[in-house]
Amino acid sequence: MCELNNNSGIFTLYGVVIGFLLSEGTRYIHYLYRIRKMKNIIKKELSSIKHQLIDKRNIISQVIDALTSESLLPGKSVGIINTGYKQFYNDIYEHLSEKERNCLFYIHQTLEVGEHTLNNFENDIQEAINKGVLTNPHSAFISKFNDLLEAYNNVERFIDSYLIGNPINVLPNSRD
Repeated sequence: MCELNNNSGIFTLYGVVIGFLLSEGTRYIHYLYRIRKMKNIIKKELSSIKHQLIDKRNIISQVIDALTSESLLPGKSVGIINTGYKQFYNDIYEHLSEKERNCLFYIHQTLEVGEHTLNNFENDIQEAINKGVLTNPHSAFISKFNDLLEAYNNVERFIDSYLIGNPINVLPNSRD
């Protein structure tokens, strides 16, 4: 009888250990699933951004055409989607390679600068004209928007590289 009591204590201990391992294993699997889900949301968002870039380039081209004829066309438009990036980037940061992190950061920072440039264009050029700070403000802003078009072309290349799983190394001196 005493032998049975000793074995039941060991079985109880085994049961507790197995229960703990199953619980922690399940929690870890849920964690990995959540990380994968967040990464997929960011990838889907990048696909959407790629389509939005077509509209942004079109708007910029129209602004450049207007500037070329010495007139103004406001650059404000619907913002680029970045909800997934803003919401999940910090959570997945440690699960991304250095190239992935840098690529995502560069993509989103370039888009943010582009949004700022487009949204503030009308005020910026009016201020430049009124204060006379630029000898030819139309020409200066045409150059600025051509640079933005080129930056958006780079962003599209970076998005494509990220989506196929081989992100371009946007910082050539980085480790990976």
